[in-house]
Amino acid sequence: MDHFLYRDGTLFAEDVSVAEIAAQVGSPFYVYSAATLTRHFQLFEEALNWADHTICFAMKSNSNQAILKLLGDLGAGMFVGGTVHSDGGGHGTHVCGIIASRGHRAIGGEHN
Repeated sequence: MDHFLYRDGTLFAEDVSVAEIAAQVGSPFYVYSAATLTRHFQLFEEALNWADHTICFAMKSNSNQAILKLLGDLGAGMFVGGTVHSDGGGHGTHVCGIIASRGHRAIGGEHN
């Protein structure tokens, strides 16, 4: 499902007019869709359900705290500076409330 759609020539993000957002916050600005991110995460989960896996997000690509929290709440690990972090260990650092641990097996290899 696509949560960014044009209606009568106006772009909407999850039923909110992007023009209205621009009027309220000014531009330029970034618009993210929690519904789109959740759906895409679920598609990865479904595609990888045959294997023991952790889906990881590269924090270097986007450090927006709301996105990190959403993905962490969905069960994503965080890829930080060459290290995979997830909620499995109880040791390490915290990333947006996600407890970090090391050494999770990635499809195709190890990340330490």
